[in-house]
Amino acid sequence: MTWGSKWWPIFLIISSVWLITGFGIPETIALFQHPLHVDNTLSYYSRSELGVAVAIQSTVHTLAWWLSFIMWMLFVIFITAHIWFDQFG
Repeated sequence: MTWGSKWWPIFLIISSVWLITGFGIPETIALFQHPLHVDNTLSYYSRSELGVAVAIQSTVHTLAWWLSFIMWMLFVIFITAHIWFDQFG
């Protein structure tokens, strides 16, 4: 038995609990408050910290926006290839 057989279930449980309590509940509350309080969402916080403008048609995206988008897409592609197509080890 390897350490991974104990580590990954624990990691997934803790991550799931954090995702629900640390992200899901606060994000849902922020989005469903009346009037709408988007300034309490994670996306608003991330944009303000990175200095990224909200994507609208007349806005030219900043370098920070493009870098964060590219990194996100690389992460998604890597995880998808790794898990479902057994690539990269």
